[in-house]
Amino acid sequence: MKNTAKRIVVILIFASIIAAVLLYRTGAYDISFIKRPLPPKQEETDTSAPPDTTPPAVTTDTGEPPVTSDTDETTEPPAPPVTDPLSNIEAEEYLNGLKNVSFDSINVSTAFFDKNSSVVRLTWYGLPTAFSKRNVKVTKNEIYTMKNQRLGIRAVTNTEKQPAITLYFGYIFADQGKNFTVYAPDGSQIATKFTGSLPFLTTLDGQPLVQIGDEYFVLSSGGISSEPVGEEMINRMALAFDFPEYYPGAADSLIPYSDWLLIFNETDVPDTTSDDGTSDVPTDSETNEPDLTSDGNSGSDPADTETEPPATDPGTTNPAVTEVTETEPPASDETGLQTGVATAVEGTFNAEPEDTDTDSSDSSDTPDDTSETEPFPTDVSDGDVIVVNGKTYIVEKKLAWGFKDSNGNIVIPAKYKTVYSFTADGVASVISFEDEVIVVSKTGKIIFNRVEEPVKYSSLMSNVVKTHRRHLGAVNSDLSSIGMYYYDRGYCIVRYAETHQKDINLVNISEYRLANKSGGYYTVPGNYNIVNYSDGVIVVEKEGLYGYFSIEGRWVSPASYIEARPFLQGLAVVRNKDGKYGMINTYGEFVLPTCFDYISDVSRGHVVTWSETRGWEHYCTITNNE
Repeated sequence: MKNTAKRIVVILIFASIIAAVLLYRTGAYDISFIKRPLPPKQEETDTSAPPDTTPPAVTTDTGEPPVTSDTDETTEPPAPPVTDPLSNIEAEEYLNGLKNVSFDSINVSTAFFDKNSSVVRLTWYGLPTAFSKRNVKVTKNEIYTMKNQRLGIRAVTNTEKQPAITLYFGYIFADQGKNFTVYAPDGSQIATKFTGSLPFLTTLDGQPLVQIGDEYFVLSSGGISSEPVGEEMINRMALAFDFPEYYPGAADSLIPYSDWLLIFNETDVPDTTSDDGTSDVPTDSETNEPDLTSDGNSGSDPADTETEPPATDPGTTNPAVTEVTETEPPASDETGLQTGVATAVEGTFNAEPEDTDTDSSDSSDTPDDTSETEPFPTDVSDGDVIVVNGKTYIVEKKLAWGFKDSNGNIVIPAKYKTVYSFTADGVASVISFEDEVIVVSKTGKIIFNRVEEPVKYSSLMSNVVKTHRRHLGAVNSDLSSIGMYYYDRGYCIVRYAETHQKDINLVNISEYRLANKSGGYYTVPGNYNIVNYSDGVIVVEKEGLYGYFSIEGRWVSPASYIEARPFLQGLAVVRNKDGKYGMINTYGEFVLPTCFDYISDVSRGHVVTWSETRGWEHYCTITNNE
């Protein structure tokens, strides 16, 4: 009994000591002469803190893009403001509280949605009762990793339910199963049993066009025009999507024109065999991968989609953006070709636009004035093999594009594979025969093209080979590429790629960057991936979640959505983790709560929604009276 008591006393003493130590470390009491150890340092996250308004790093207009490093530290921005989602009941109360108006009582706003704008519900009886009346095949391109670890582009086709309501430049197409009933933006019925296609083109003054057969007709509130529109009246856009009236906003554009161009491909390609007997040029077994696009280029002519009724084929008949390969070139005496304006050495097109604003030149590419050089001939045919200055070339004739003014004078000679319209800021994007995106001024001066970074050797290829950095074209021609080709508030999206020095189809790196006119890049803090850009707002992604960051250096909405579409007219569609859709403005405020099963993108101020509980609804934007 005595021993038991001793054991109990010892246990109580040890328990008291342990308890005293624990209480001291937690701060329950203090001893002035003993310094309490500091707790482990933890990062504090203040979710209520305002967004970081420090402008992100942007390169200066020196024309030299920044050289990034894998060791560069990026600071995670503070948590952006989050709008509390509404419950289902609150969302229903909010929607029921929106103003219901008729078509003849308002003027729909097609301007940028801002603090002076509102959303109202339109009341009419032409809406279908079902979400979809047919399935359609939708084909899109995607970047994927090939077996040799290089990146390629392949077309992926899925079968999807086509929404029974489709918006097209503010017009409403109601699916009847085999054809469409067409309503004007004011709700009046203007056509029945429509079976044409939607080419996503407008006239020069902004009137939408529909395609019937091979001809284009004006779509107006009075109906579909009886006479087709001439090519000279069509506003050819780089991308095929339902763009707002202010996009891209050029009134005095130069006019694209085409001409046949001679390209000389040198056949004496240097030996690229490495020391171990292997070659860095793709073998026959490597070229069995799918073509990057339908014509094998790097994506400047993306696969068409069929998401709009009925199946459309945007761009295939567009002479301003498509290289014609089915037409035989005219005889050499009818082409008006310029002597030696284009040559191709080792398969690389090296013709550059005239730069009248600078007299700088590369002396290494300029023949010695004292030496005699043989000019490239013009009296050759496609496929001819000729010898010029001791080198052997195979001749190609390709259709090239340039620009003329309104009087028919050539301003920029036809030397590009594809050209796009000039925008209000006086620049245009063109595609070279190397499939590089080049930005030019109205005088033809190159503003920027190939990334001016040192050539490096990459071990990601099959062998260690030289690589080039390039800006390549869009992967798809729909809304997902809205930020490419045209400048918005001084920036546009570029597809930055690292490719094999001699084969642009061999790609190591492909990522989207936001570039200014000098070729510098906008840096988004926090190591977010740039996905898209429009209306001054960048779509960013991290770990599979999407959000929005303004070029002003503030968060618009956190990266918390499983889907975030680009902004159009200052409005963007988002989808939360529950799979429900909503719509926000550029302040991150919800204009429509996340309670819908489908929301269309805004189309000249019109939006349609679908949910199982509410069916189809039609909303529009208005400008509040001040």
